[in-house]
Amino acid sequence: MLRRAPRWLALLLVSAGVGHGEKLPLKIYTAADGLAHNSVNRIVRDSRGYLWFGTSEGLSRFDGYEFHSYGRRDGLPHRVVNDVLETRSGEFWIATAGGLCRYAPKRAGKQRFQVYRAGNDDRSSRLNVLLEDRLGGIWCGTDAGVFRLEQRPEQTEPVWKSIGLGMPTEGWADQAVHALLQDPRGDLWVGASSGLYRLRVAGGVERYTEREGLPQSFITVLLLDRQHRIWAGTRGGLCKLIADPTPGRRVVEASFHDKDGLGSESIEALHQLTDGTLFVGTKMGLSAARADRSTGSQVFSPYTALNGLPASGVEALAEDTAGNLWIGTDGSGVAKLVWNTFLSYTAIDGLVGTKIDSIFEDGAGRMCVRAFTSMRSTAGGFGQHGSTCRRGPGCWTGGPARNALRVMANETGGSEPATGCCDTAEFREPPTWSGHRQPDTRSATGCPRARLCQSLRIPPATCG
Repeated sequence: MLRRAPRWLALLLVSAGVGHGEKLPLKIYTAADGLAHNSVNRIVRDSRGYLWFGTSEGLSRFDGYEFHSYGRRDGLPHRVVNDVLETRSGEFWIATAGGLCRYAPKRAGKQRFQVYRAGNDDRSSRLNVLLEDRLGGIWCGTDAGVFRLEQRPEQTEPVWKSIGLGMPTEGWADQAVHALLQDPRGDLWVGASSGLYRLRVAGGVERYTEREGLPQSFITVLLLDRQHRIWAGTRGGLCKLIADPTPGRRVVEASFHDKDGLGSESIEALHQLTDGTLFVGTKMGLSAARADRSTGSQVFSPYTALNGLPASGVEALAEDTAGNLWIGTDGSGVAKLVWNTFLSYTAIDGLVGTKIDSIFEDGAGRMCVRAFTSMRSTAGGFGQHGSTCRRGPGCWTGGPARNALRVMANETGGSEPATGCCDTAEFREPPTWSGHRQPDTRSATGCPRARLCQSLRIPPATCG
């Protein structure tokens, strides 16, 4: 005798993860919603939880309800905003293509932005990235190299100091700096068009290029992960550095390219969520590497317009206080990926009906979906179109808790909706997007049965 599945089970199973065709839970914001421009260069979260967006047509701040934007009419020296820095003392600095600004929100009109320039030429005035070091010093990456702002007692205005790194001068863009990072030792890492530079806190400069194993010498972005390892994005792929690089030796522990799941080898943004998931923004979309991915699986999972993302490259990534990922694009606005939520499965994923009556497991251990199409019953299910998945140990097999998890449905007949089933080896098991689920210790793939056992709080020993 078969019994119908409770609807909460369907919700648990539908919220399992994201696959190739599933639509991501996204909300898109564009200039029509108040964003200064649809090309977003940087996203920064401040100490109060507000999000700041540097765009190609000004600066925007999002307070959770609406955007407040600033442009040249408000005192910005240039329309292009490349970075935003909130110091530990609460000051805001804005990097633009026409100079550095200190933001004073209490002032009126154009007095809100006080402008500073490192020089009179365009290259030194174009600021690309900002960093506050652990001593409170402010570092600026420009098209003319690295500068540091110094506050001197006898002067009311900060003084620019050029930092010599021995960069080549043959090419026009060789000295352009795109990324700054300070490691736990206090060393400053500089990502430039001509390579990766390390300014040691004890003195001395080291340069790393393709000769030391970098995928490409043009460094676009740097990230310090939760294990204090440095990742470098380049125009030719992504790499993870060894723990303590040494000049003249290979400095790359691992390199990643499009064959590893990256949408493109031109890396534009990096961000690691609190759950350990590493996101990579490329010229062709978004890729993600789960911290608990199974051994032997593809390192990164790519997400594109098929998953609901705007059909643009990803230029910026940031996380809000709720754990949602914000994705800045190069022409389609900004997207908020709502974390730990339900996902939608449609006909693209193999369903032949959109009115779901029940989800259950049959006696053969197959996952079944009962769905209506129009006014008649039709068999429908996942995996019937040749999709792939992995089947880990313990997934939907026997055990003491089998009866507790078995959810059956009435045999199809008459006007009842028909059932489409698929073997669990065919049922796609996309990666989980929840930072709060613990992976099944007996299954590297984190199978649906393991997660269901966990949701029902059945002890792992009985969830066989």
